[in-house]
Amino acid sequence: MGRLRLISFLGLIGWVAIKFTVLGIWSWETSTSAGFFWHLLVITVLAAFSAQINTQSMLMGFFDRWKAAARATVGYAILATAAMGAWYFVIANGGLQARKQEQIDNVYAALGTNEAFQKLVTTQPELEGLSRETILETQLNNLDVFYSPLLYLGLAMLAWMCISMLLSAVVDVLWQAIWKTDQSELDLGEINRPQ
Repeated sequence: MGRLRLISFLGLIGWVAIKFTVLGIWSWETSTSAGFFWHLLVITVLAAFSAQINTQSMLMGFFDRWKAAARATVGYAILATAAMGAWYFVIANGGLQARKQEQIDNVYAALGTNEAFQKLVTTQPELEGLSRETILETQLNNLDVFYSPLLYLGLAMLAWMCISMLLSAVVDVLWQAIWKTDQSELDLGEINRPQ
């Protein structure tokens, strides 16, 4: 279990290093994509090491191996989500706030004036019975909910937990198909023995 914890710790350190390195250099979207692929890589490596450990420890049933592998990957998913929360809402919260402000500006551009609102209503007739102020308030409230830490981190944790459990299962199945041999049929003492 020591190797798995070390991989998790190094994965988080690597993610934070990437984030600090590209802060202000890359766009928010590019930085987020790089972080996503980094976490995906770490979860895959954890799943592979777990599959190797489980094969060596002779856990026979798929669900036993999956549970053991998922313990490491889901643990990393929880740690990664906590690190994301610290990064996006404490350390570098300006990026997420800038994205929210960009969306607010888009809402005001679409609904801010009577002319813009009438143009929107002509393309979306279902809005005819509503006032501009009501739609504007609803859209701004939706943005507050969407960019709230609770929803953002909850969805991130849900996604990373699902990804980590799925990868644990897939890597275990592949590892068993590739590396596992039936020990009852393989007698290393009989192979290549001089006659």
